[in-house]
Amino acid sequence: MTGGGIREGMENVLDLYFLSIAAYWVMEVGAQRYKGSRTMGGRDPSMLLIFIPFWVSLLAPLVERELVGTQASFLTVTAGGVLIILSGMVRAKGILDMAGRFSMAIEDTGELVDTGVFAHIRHPLYLGNLLIFLGCPLFMGAVWSWSVAVVGATGIWIRIRKEERFLIRTMPGYIDYMERTKAIIPGLL
Repeated sequence: MTGGGIREGMENVLDLYFLSIAAYWVMEVGAQRYKGSRTMGGRDPSMLLIFIPFWVSLLAPLVERELVGTQASFLTVTAGGVLIILSGMVRAKGILDMAGRFSMAIEDTGELVDTGVFAHIRHPLYLGNLLIFLGCPLFMGAVWSWSVAVVGATGIWIRIRKEERFLIRTMPGYIDYMERTKAIIPGLL
């Protein structure tokens, strides 16, 4: 392959990465707009433990590729792309199943949603976050960017624990709901 061919291949990987991220955003924003969800206002500072790693997880693999020269393989691009798209699908499904009650404020609970994807896991939106944290560095064949995934996963765990302590105190039936569902991964966790 000539130098131009390699450069074209690298640009195609970047194009695919941006296309995957765009597909994620279309699903996420489309679901929010379709259901009239509220995502702003009343944010808890603990959301920064997920919000910051989210944005860094999108950008760090690109920076690492440029500075370190990491290379993605067909396998990593495919697996990472699947995780990014799956992330958008899981988050969109969770938002749609919440029927317009999606909010980033812990105190804004409303009624218990235990249908759709919520019949199996309590935090599908955080599962979607976890999938994108894993998908981005995998897609780009990154090495150092995995640390962002670890930080993001830790933020998700902290946030879930905080939300669940609040929901146990304030939402009737939440303890029973916890007993029949998993927090984030069906059948495991």
